[in-house]
Amino acid sequence: MKKLLSILIAIMMLVGLCAPMAISVGAEESADTWDGTANIKWYIDGKAAGNGMYELNSAEDLAGLAAIVNGRTPDNATVCGVYYDTTTYNVLGYKVGADFANEKLPGYKEYTPTTGDNSELLNGDKFTWQNVSLNCDIIINEGDAADWATSAPIFNWIPIGGSNDDETWATAGGFDGIFDGKGHTISGMYVDTTDTPNDKDWGSGLFGLIGIAANATIKNITIENFYVNGTMNAGAFGGRTRNGGVAYENCYAIDGTVISAQAGGFMAHAASGGPVSVENCGVDNVTVESNYAGGIIGICNSADFSAVNSYVKATLVGGNHTGAFMGRVNSGNVSITNCYTVIDATANETEGAYGIIYGTVQSAPYATAASGYYYVKNVTGTTTINGTDTAGATEVTVADLTGDAALTTLADFDFETIWKTTTEGTPVIELRGTVDDGEDEGEDEGEDEGEDEGEDEGEENVGGEENNNDSSNTDGATENTDAATDTEAAKGGCGGSIGIAGVAMIALASGAALVIKRKED
Repeated sequence: MKKLLSILIAIMMLVGLCAPMAISVGAEESADTWDGTANIKWYIDGKAAGNGMYELNSAEDLAGLAAIVNGRTPDNATVCGVYYDTTTYNVLGYKVGADFANEKLPGYKEYTPTTGDNSELLNGDKFTWQNVSLNCDIIINEGDAADWATSAPIFNWIPIGGSNDDETWATAGGFDGIFDGKGHTISGMYVDTTDTPNDKDWGSGLFGLIGIAANATIKNITIENFYVNGTMNAGAFGGRTRNGGVAYENCYAIDGTVISAQAGGFMAHAASGGPVSVENCGVDNVTVESNYAGGIIGICNSADFSAVNSYVKATLVGGNHTGAFMGRVNSGNVSITNCYTVIDATANETEGAYGIIYGTVQSAPYATAASGYYYVKNVTGTTTINGTDTAGATEVTVADLTGDAALTTLADFDFETIWKTTTEGTPVIELRGTVDDGEDEGEDEGEDEGEDEGEDEGEENVGGEENNNDSSNTDGATENTDAATDTEAAKGGCGGSIGIAGVAMIALASGAALVIKRKED
């Protein structure tokens, strides 16, 4: 009896530590399906907190991010902010100038407030150096993106920092912040901006313009089952940079199609400015159709590009600029380290060229370096081995990269902490699917310690004289403990799940062993 009382007291003391604990009971998180609206309460709350941290907890919140970025700033002559309902926090539309009224672009709704409509005007925001986190999986459209070329789904996603006025690209708005997907997936993204004039299409994808004045970061996010069709610049993650750059970390584009004049698996165009980098990233089963077609990026224009511990598995249907990583390079340093590409490519122009790094060069790059780069090519049309230094590039077959054969072929890759083999396919990144480094590390430690301690304590409690009950209850309690959700831990609370104290009471009442795992902060 004393032992039972001690356990209960200890458990009640632990209730206050709920935030850093892995919740013991919780169903697997389900994806949030978009209803077509946009909500910005998260932004109002984040501004009030004043710490530069914003949390997106639904598809509507993600659409709200697009609304805020596209709302621009008050000094813009044509798009001067976004109206929202102060009761529901749903976006009502944009305040725009006269010029915009003459050239409305797809997806942008002008709003005129009326007396008593509960509307309020909010300025746009570029989120420069601010952090935006996604706390759930999102479904933008149901269905198979492979069908959307001929039968569009319900919702056409408006890119975050997309085309929204008749300004020149030098003054168009965009995203300059840090977007952390926390290991989540956005699926069913359909973007069609083909009605947008060429000189207004700054980008089609999850983002439009990105890295407009500072270097943005996109990390820990997968975009899958998508279709992006743009006029000028298109990619799964974004259209183009302006005066800044963008770093992609632990990002994946899977099962999709990108079509535009300039297009890449990740983005279309890196303009003069900061560097573009991909690290621990993957493009998997993506088709890119463009005159400037690249597995990662369509064209690098006076911008450095680097790829580290990343892979591209793509079909490229290009014009005269088609390359495994980028279609065309103009005066920029290019570095490829510990990467592989599996490309089916067609250069559909008589003068077309395909390159294992880039297709063509407008002016000589400052340097091109490859180290530990392995490529498989199945190419129709002219093929070129390009770059000033391709000593680190090695041609291999798919069989060389499949299963355990990859361990020998890619001997210089880190298969302990970064890469992992697959039984019947080519390697993927070990980091893929984690929520974030801190949580994942804590979870691993918690599982190891919790399982060891839990097994010892469980054997003592269940098999001992004090708790001599049916051991089948132990299995249920353990399974529930192991099903702890990363989402609730990330939120720092216990909402939506049974609290630790509640789990303790249930477990003790049933006579089952209670195992509590702690996640590291």
